[in-house]
Amino acid sequence: MTRFVSALAFMAMSVGRAQANNWYPDWDGGSGTCLDKTVTPSTNHLFQEDGSSFLTANLDACCDRYYLASAGDTADCKTGAADTDSTGTDEYTVRGDRCSKNCPTTEGAECGGLVGSSVTKFNSADACCAQTFGYIRREYCTTISHRGTYGGTGKWYLDSGGRMCVQDCATSTDTACGGVSIQNWQILSDTLDDCCSARLSHLNQEFCVVQSTPTLEGTDTWFVDDTVGRCRQFCTATTTGSQCGTYTTSRGDLYPDAAACCSARLNWQNSEYCTSRSTDPDTGTTNKWFVDYTLNACVRDCTTSATHCDSGLTESDTLFDTSTACCAAKLGSVDSDSCVSVSESGVANATATGTSKWYADYSSSRRCVVDCPTNSGNPTCGGTISTGAGVSFYDTVEQCCSEKFQWYQSDLCKVISEAGTVGNGHTNMWYAKQSDNVCVQDCASSGGVSCEGNPSSFSEPLYDTAAACCSAKLDWINQDRCETQSTLGASAPLVGGRQWFAHTGSTCGQDCVTAEGQGCVGVVDQISGVQFYSTVAECCTAKFSWIISDLCVALSDGGSGHSFKYYPDQGARVCRQDCDGAAPCGGSPSNLAVPVFDNIASCCSTAMSWQNKFTCEQTPAAEAGTDQYWINWQLNKCVKNCVTSQGRPCGGLAESWDVLYGSVGDCCGQPAFSWKELSECAYT
Repeated sequence: MTRFVSALAFMAMSVGRAQANNWYPDWDGGSGTCLDKTVTPSTNHLFQEDGSSFLTANLDACCDRYYLASAGDTADCKTGAADTDSTGTDEYTVRGDRCSKNCPTTEGAECGGLVGSSVTKFNSADACCAQTFGYIRREYCTTISHRGTYGGTGKWYLDSGGRMCVQDCATSTDTACGGVSIQNWQILSDTLDDCCSARLSHLNQEFCVVQSTPTLEGTDTWFVDDTVGRCRQFCTATTTGSQCGTYTTSRGDLYPDAAACCSARLNWQNSEYCTSRSTDPDTGTTNKWFVDYTLNACVRDCTTSATHCDSGLTESDTLFDTSTACCAAKLGSVDSDSCVSVSESGVANATATGTSKWYADYSSSRRCVVDCPTNSGNPTCGGTISTGAGVSFYDTVEQCCSEKFQWYQSDLCKVISEAGTVGNGHTNMWYAKQSDNVCVQDCASSGGVSCEGNPSSFSEPLYDTAAACCSAKLDWINQDRCETQSTLGASAPLVGGRQWFAHTGSTCGQDCVTAEGQGCVGVVDQISGVQFYSTVAECCTAKFSWIISDLCVALSDGGSGHSFKYYPDQGARVCRQDCDGAAPCGGSPSNLAVPVFDNIASCCSTAMSWQNKFTCEQTPAAEAGTDQYWINWQLNKCVKNCVTSQGRPCGGLAESWDVLYGSVGDCCGQPAFSWKELSECAYT
């Protein structure tokens, strides 16, 4: 009766109260039902171990959640009539997030209250955990079910941030513990190294171990720091210095020393430069030699007060053990003894003594000069060189010119260097003056009409004679004319070269005085752009390729003006001969591109094959015709192949398309006349 009243009361409350989360399972009282904490206050079983609430909105929800082991239990819970065992058993049932013993809570910490007889029970907490909490580690579930404290396995797992490995143990500020791992999905590794290798393989493994171990700060290994362009050290707590840097996962691999780091990751830098600047960023040096092209000397990478020390070494410089090796490899054009001396003593301290040797002066003089004081009275002196490291010295002016002014004409370089200034030395050789189409001579302007001094370009080729200059540099000009006007001046009489060139739009002319030959058209004054040829035929072929060569030659060579070849006159339907006089002469063809032939028969058969042979060849009527016969369809008879003026049986000359027959009988024997008698078929 008491259970029934309780059930009615609970039902009334479940209906009448608002849907607040007030209902909890009565595991302590063992009533087998749920209670409203606003009616029956309780502090037990309101919250689970993880902090989440046991409370539900109403009686039905609470019963469905906590007494759903069987339909009977659920029904008993909702009516408040569940069977209970006042003493309980040693079996275990599910209670929230753990397994609890089926006994009143007053009997011990493992007791979770009494449940109905139909609730699923297990012989041990371990069996209960295995069956109902498969997603939680068995050891954890069993330990908390026995109300013990779970301390973890001591193994390693990936932390929630995915950046390091932590140990499966209670958290602590000075250890690697990341809290106990209770979820089965969380993979455990036996050691920290195993965890880093398996779970964080994308990280540098040394870095992973350091980051996962609170007591470690670094490994003293080296990494590339792209922000400073060198290697830095991942220092431990006991290592200090400007070489230390902060290592992050983006830095890449770690290396045992700076040299290995430089070699693997910064191999475009000079290895010694990279290593020295990485191990000691503030004062690191190599004590090796490198070239300084601004000083034309070698300097040493050092920080002492020595005059040869220089701090300007760059990552791409080549280093050498000695100044001699540096000078030989990098400043081979500089006098080696001078280079080494100035490099060792320092450019600022180098003393010029004058060697009386030749060196290149690239200033306005553009010549070779002697290493001696300019006030010595010697016009070849260019001054002493205070820093010989940038200058090459030569024993002779020829050697200096050949090495330092190789683009000059060597004879010209020599004479202007020995004269002491440009314009005072001359070779008396010839060079081309393109603007006037002549060659002039390198000599003082007072020396004659051909003298024009040094060429404006010292690289201009020089020649021993005017003829050699004309041939090499002005070969498109008539060579006799070029040589004459070069040696005698522009007013010298013109001389033709008797070569052929395009004279009119269809003829070639010869470059010579008109009185010298029939093809001569006078000496060509305007030479620029004119192309000359050895023969008239070559000129005609090259310049008038669209004209029949024989016609071009005939019109050009100054003879009769006729080729005496045969050409077709399509309008007149005859072939004519290129000549003056009676037929078959017809004068020169009006179309110079017309084909020509050696004889009239070839002309007619090739160019006028559609025309009657006798008409084409302009054969006289008395001579025209043959003894053959052809069908005259207008007369519908067989006629003889001869002009009608000769009387029957002549029926006119056959056209090229008409078939000729050997006799009148053969002609009349054709199928078209098979019905006619011979007398009716023959034209008589």
